[in-house]
Amino acid sequence: MSKSRDIADSAATINYIDTVSSNVQTQLNAKGVGSVTSVGGTGSVSGLTLTGTVTGSGNLTLGGTLADINLASGVTGTLPVANGGTGATSLTANNVVLGNGTSAVQGVAPGTSGNILTSNGSTWASTAPAGGGASTYVLITSSGTYTIPAATIKIYVVGGGGGSGANYSASGGAGGTSSFTYGGFSAINGTGGAGGGASGSYHCAHGGTGQNGDIFVVGGYGQGGAGSPYTGGTLGGTSALGGNNGGGQGYASQAALSYGGGAGGTGGNNTGSASGGGGGGGMAIKYITGQSGVSATIVIGAGGTAGVGGSSNGAAGYQGCVIVEY
Repeated sequence: MSKSRDIADSAATINYIDTVSSNVQTQLNAKGVGSVTSVGGTGSVSGLTLTGTVTGSGNLTLGGTLADINLASGVTGTLPVANGGTGATSLTANNVVLGNGTSAVQGVAPGTSGNILTSNGSTWASTAPAGGGASTYVLITSSGTYTIPAATIKIYVVGGGGGSGANYSASGGAGGTSSFTYGGFSAINGTGGAGGGASGSYHCAHGGTGQNGDIFVVGGYGQGGAGSPYTGGTLGGTSALGGNNGGGQGYASQAALSYGGGAGGTGGNNTGSASGGGGGGGMAIKYITGQSGVSATIVIGAGGTAGVGGSSNGAAGYQGCVIVEY
């Protein structure tokens, strides 16, 4: 093969390749495949605008002010606490909302009418007020059960008053112990006053006291009997609630309807001297907290019996009671 023939064949091959390449490029251009030389940006949404053109390299510009978003229709899902929300899908009506760290908020229910929001040092609770307003008092004069009505109460337990003695015959009986027992704790007691002595007995009948309370009030002493006839009646001891009537000549006197009061002794007459008055019942006062709804057992101490005999009998002391304050 000659050289001139080889050169002619090579030229023909090159021309063919060029023609094919040109046709491929034309087809690619027609299909939209190629290099991007410019990008333009324009438009707005919710008050924000996008502008600018990028040729080769550069930035598009976002500007404007974000317009109000309709939270009812433009937002979905629950906004968490970390992003300024409550983390809750609903809030109970009339509850007080409390923070709860990164968790959903929590609430405190109103509770009983008259309650106040009270701190225990770490959180808040709806509780009965500890004091300040007018208190409610409940007088209990019969033994039985009682349901503690509030988170904080004050209990007054008063023992029975002692009976007074008879002329030259017999002493009066001691008053009974009143008690208030609840929740497995030791009973709160008000012990009864001692009975008064028979006439001619100069000793005084001691008053009762309190047990297992925060405050104790000792009952008053009953007067001892006088040693001569025609003397006035002796006085019974008072309880914290009062009562110290004395008898007249020839008769005794019961405590003046005052719970825990000791009976007055008989006065002297032509046949004998005065008898002794009974001692007053003691009282215990106890503050109770955190026992609302707990059932308590109450025992009411009876008044001491009267001394009987001689020319004049004594008188019975007055019964004890329990008072609940809240």
